[in-house]
Amino acid sequence: MTKEKNSLCKDLLKSKEFLFLAFIFIIIAVMSYYSPYTPDDYNYSNYPWTTNRIKSFTDIIFSQMIMYKQWSGRILFSGLGQWFLFAGTFIYAICNAGAFTYLVYKIAHFSKPKKPFIALILSFFLLWNFIPAFAEDFIWLSGSVNYLWPTLFTFLFFDKFSKVYIKEKDELNQKNFILLVILAFITGLSHEMTFFLAAGIGFSYIVFNFKKVWKSDYRLKTIIASFILGGVILIASPGNFARATGSLGLDYSIIILNIKANIWLFIISFISILFFLFKEKKIGVFYLKYSIIPIFISLLPMLMIHEFPLRAMLIINVFLMLPIVHCLSRLLGKIKKGSTLLEILLILLTIYVPIKVGLYYGNNVKEYNRETQFMIDYSKKVGQQDIVLNTLSLPTNINSKYFLSIFTRPNIFKNGVSNVYFCKYYGCKTVVSKGSENIIVEIELKEDSLNDIQLKLGENIVDDIAPTAVMPENQKQYKDNIIFEIPKVFEKDFVIISNQDANNIKKVTIYDIDQTITLDSIKVEK
Repeated sequence: MTKEKNSLCKDLLKSKEFLFLAFIFIIIAVMSYYSPYTPDDYNYSNYPWTTNRIKSFTDIIFSQMIMYKQWSGRILFSGLGQWFLFAGTFIYAICNAGAFTYLVYKIAHFSKPKKPFIALILSFFLLWNFIPAFAEDFIWLSGSVNYLWPTLFTFLFFDKFSKVYIKEKDELNQKNFILLVILAFITGLSHEMTFFLAAGIGFSYIVFNFKKVWKSDYRLKTIIASFILGGVILIASPGNFARATGSLGLDYSIIILNIKANIWLFIISFISILFFLFKEKKIGVFYLKYSIIPIFISLLPMLMIHEFPLRAMLIINVFLMLPIVHCLSRLLGKIKKGSTLLEILLILLTIYVPIKVGLYYGNNVKEYNRETQFMIDYSKKVGQQDIVLNTLSLPTNINSKYFLSIFTRPNIFKNGVSNVYFCKYYGCKTVVSKGSENIIVEIELKEDSLNDIQLKLGENIVDDIAPTAVMPENQKQYKDNIIFEIPKVFEKDFVIISNQDANNIKKVTIYDIDQTITLDSIKVEK
């Protein structure tokens, strides 16, 4: 009996990594399945900017031809997103959870840790807690296929390339050669940010291994050519040029905003590399050459790009995490006494919030989706063209980054982007969402300085959100504005914090369900 128990315990211990991965998969699958559609999801379910629904794989191909000419060169993963929208939410949830779980697994096992389970916990912990745009990167359908999926394939390419050419642990056989050519092309074609970072890795590799590259055979040159070909197709898209707005120029504020949001990852990553430089120079130099240097190279082109949202930092965040996971897993792996207790504490610390978020999605968001679909079906049944929906109130005890903004769902603005695309998708005239426990605060500026505004609610600071295309019906003439969603309790008790002159604030308007208030006096702090 004792032997049987010991055997069962050993089997359970061996499977703990699988059980943890299964937990991650379930949480992300639940969040992906119940996450409501956004304007992009509604739009890409049709031929872009039309009311003609995608009905076949051929429609997706022709739709991407339109996208390539008018919007973006990201046709590979944009097409994948349209396929998910066509195939259904369940297929997307399963595939997306699989992609996220596999990324966690690959980050954890990249350095071949002696304690893979601890590395696995750390990888998920860092992704869950240090990605500032979590829902946009991993849950939102159109966002995930533009950020999670390209990041995964770029990391797979880097992993295989480093094993063959840098660490020289894998043989460059025919199978690995074909795989690298395919992954190189996908990485180049996937997304501008992944292209820039992979190009940074390639640049770093060529500089530090120039003689080796110069004397290399056709295979390495073919891999490089495949990557460049994918990048040219991506960058040269007519849609990229058509989409660009405003004049190109250095915009340090956007870079600073992104770095501020990820500052702890930068700091901990640097500390980890310094640790290796003092303890094991070879490992430290590896991460300097093929993580930190490429990151800074990849940031340089972004200085010239008009749009650089926080979610675009995902690939950089992942590469910052590599030395952190490697360093911490080695340090924690040296603990022998109480190692089991340490693992239990790490697990509890890591899974508590994901369980809360998963339960909220599985209960509240699920119920919101059910009510929304009921109101849509009922309105169609009675021939009502104006739909009134309830509002999904997000929990105050969970970080909002695990949920998409109110502006991605139908809201109080009848002519808002979400409302307009919702109507195109469902074939109704108007939609408005009521019953919110929050209010909308809109700040109109005289000049474009959108990254310098915050709100102070009591002791709390609410960070500014990116400029939004959502415009109230009577304020289309406004070029730039910032919109906040805050609890009603702070309606008459909030302070605007601005790094610039308070005179730059032209107007502050509060939008409630039944009224619109323009403030005559504005409290501004520096």
